[in-house]
Amino acid sequence: INMSIKVEFIRLKSYHNVSSTGEVEVIGLSNLSELTGKDILIVEDIIDTGRTMTKALKLLEQYNPSSVKCASLLLKRTPKSCGYIPEFYWILVSRQVCLRLRFGLQRVL
Repeated sequence: INMSIKVEFIRLKSYHNVSSTGEVEVIGLSNLSELTGKDILIVEDIIDTGRTMTKALKLLEQYNPSSVKCASLLLKRTPKSCGYIPEFYWILVSRQVCLRLRFGLQRVL
């Protein structure tokens, strides 16, 4: 298989401290029109309610990519979920597991 791969990094910001702002801010890649006709794989650490990813996907659709898929390390079960499930995820966790992971990682870091 012969294929060309380009890696770009963007940051999607929808929280301020622990509260959702309701908006998705894209930080990085200054010209999103470069995504037109491309196959995009979004790699995420955790999907909580799915609202940020849903808004991001709607934003990306405006630039007519060939395809968009999402892979997430963790998919969090929460009553606040909008129902979004990524194409790929490693583990489905509850809020309690996320808190344990978060506090455990802070001690390690």
